[in-house]
Amino acid sequence: MDISVILPVVNERDNLRILIPHLAALLEREKLTYEIVVIDGNSTDGTRDAAEALGARVVGERRRGYAGAVETGFAEARGDYLL
Repeated sequence: MDISVILPVVNERDNLRILIPHLAALLEREKLTYEIVVIDGNSTDGTRDAAEALGARVVGERRRGYAGAVETGFAEARGDYLL
């Protein structure tokens, strides 16, 4: 896999509904194999369901906070390059 896009989020359902399709279109246009990994910090607005419905892989953060979410994303990513 070429690239993993790591998105640490909390309550970003509406923004992900816009962002994920745009990211997917861009990466597909460039003919890259990719995954979008959403690291969810216990969202209560349906972020997890929205991200999964858009094809992202959703993982709960292992350690609380932004640094913990990024750390989780690095550990979960499968791509050769991480964004």
